[in-house]
Amino acid sequence: MPINTIQLAKVKQLNSNDNIEVIDITVKNSKHFLAPTWEIVMGVKNNVISEDEYTAVYLDILRKRYKENQQQFLNLIQETIEKNIAITCFCNKDSFCHRFIAIDVLKKIADKNNMEFNYIGELTPITKKNKP
Repeated sequence: MPINTIQLAKVKQLNSNDNIEVIDITVKNSKHFLAPTWEIVMGVKNNVISEDEYTAVYLDILRKRYKENQQQFLNLIQETIEKNIAITCFCNKDSFCHRFIAIDVLKKIADKNNMEFNYIGELTPITKKNKP
């Protein structure tokens, strides 16, 4: 099964028949191990830190969390083999966003552990406005 990404605002536009499990990794859902911290989110929003600095800090956060509990990362990767999953946050698909960094990290972990990882890309639900 694939893993996808999607902007949170577009989740309600998904077809319920697709059986996509949506995982919220927003800072507001700070309980998820892929969620960033308020400090870096507000830092980049307020132009206190650059996107490169955000990325470096976010990667450090994920490395620390991985060292503390590798199994949660491996479990999520395993879930992507068994279920159709989309990770989501607030950012527009064309803007800088931690969900794409998280996908890269998950891919590297999957490769290191010889696990399947099938990232399809950003979901763009078909709506009445964009039907062919």
